[in-house]
Amino acid sequence: VKAEVDIIYENITATDGAEISIWEQCKLFRKPQNWKPVLIVFLVFMCGQFSGFAVVTAYTVDIFNEANTNIDSNTATVIVGLVRFISTLVSAVLLDRLGRKPLLIVSSVGSCVGMVSIGVFFYLKQDGFTNSIGWLPLASLLIYVFFNELGYGPIPWLLSGELIPLAVRTIGNGVAVTAYSLFAFVIGLTFPLLMENISTYIVFWLYGLFSLSGVALGIFLPETRGRTLEEIEKFFAPKTSRSEAPLIKDNIP
Repeated sequence: VKAEVDIIYENITATDGAEISIWEQCKLFRKPQNWKPVLIVFLVFMCGQFSGFAVVTAYTVDIFNEANTNIDSNTATVIVGLVRFISTLVSAVLLDRLGRKPLLIVSSVGSCVGMVSIGVFFYLKQDGFTNSIGWLPLASLLIYVFFNELGYGPIPWLLSGELIPLAVRTIGNGVAVTAYSLFAFVIGLTFPLLMENISTYIVFWLYGLFSLSGVALGIFLPETRGRTLEEIEKFFAPKTSRSEAPLIKDNIP
């Protein structure tokens, strides 16, 4: 009971930024119900960026130029952008109908398929076996972009508002946004270096492997659809306090 009272007190105090300092928020990270959600949001941001999102966003034309197919690079880039927009609309509809967990898992698997497929193209290209599959790079990137925007795109930002407790939200969201920007910078910076030093297909297969790591996160992620902040915090609270409150175990039907 005391742990639940502490949660309520922290949330009430957090509603007034003048009553809780940054240093006091840092001390609250000693409690698992505060640091575990921030860690999960951090990992989801990391998996989303290391799946290659920044690469596809910044280097779409370069990827198609490297593929050297009969598809115009600029036209392909426009098509990729259109599919990305469509996927964003689909995601907005499905997030509240299916929940965050299933969409994150589907997004992870779909992104992996897209990256592995374009890796297969570049693997065959080095042996000259791509004359009949010139369509594969575009199809692969369309698969990747659609599924990535379906889950990896919006879910980390949703979770940063739904999982991170009010008591530590200032620092928690700061960590999340900083991580997102840092990961995007690292991925964008290392892509040209990787392309120069290792085989192109290996680069995309690595992104595919990172994409798939979201499945593990999706399995252990609590479903936040339709849950209050207090219910979500109880999920991360120590077992002694969780035993007296309903747990978040399954998706809401």
